[in-house]
Amino acid sequence: MKIKQRVLIVELNEILAHGLKYAITSVGNDYEVLLYKCVTEAKKELLKKNVALIIVDPLINSGAGFEFAHSVKINFVDTHIILFSDVNVEKLSSCSTYRTSFSYLYKFSSFSETISIVHSSLLSCYYSKTQYIMGNEVASNCEKELTWREETVLAMLLDGMRNKDIAKCLNISEKTVATYKRRILDKFSADSIISLVRKCS
Repeated sequence: MKIKQRVLIVELNEILAHGLKYAITSVGNDYEVLLYKCVTEAKKELLKKNVALIIVDPLINSGAGFEFAHSVKINFVDTHIILFSDVNVEKLSSCSTYRTSFSYLYKFSSFSETISIVHSSLLSCYYSKTQYIMGNEVASNCEKELTWREETVLAMLLDGMRNKDIAKCLNISEKTVATYKRRILDKFSADSIISLVRKCS
């Protein structure tokens, strides 16, 4: 059974929180989305299992949201963070306190904009996984350098995703995914996905 990636949403407004949950699940059913109104409860959940993405209002609980995001960025480097605020993104990012490597999502963004930002952040979880894969001894099993897109597809394949799921997630055709898969197998001199997984384990 494939393990779903976990997403935490820390937001007081239930309507906005459920809207975000809908946006995430519309990207695919590979995510377990948990909703919290309190930073303290979200912290407890974070310590239980790995979390791929956290969406948090930086001003929630009297500003505890930003402190939480900053702490996660330092201590959980593979967890991606979106600051979800009703303060305009330009104003938020211009504040020296917020000048760090967070993504921003304005609370009154359109649904399509929300999906785009969330989708990008979820994909970046795969990029991080690939950076780990290609940064260790596994890279020595790869005879030719992979393109950034091949690296992303590789991470998704190793995560157990099927061609049609990868195609949907990356907004490309299944035929294109099959082409990337063939190139990846060739570069690793692998004759099957099972052989590829062995080389990457």
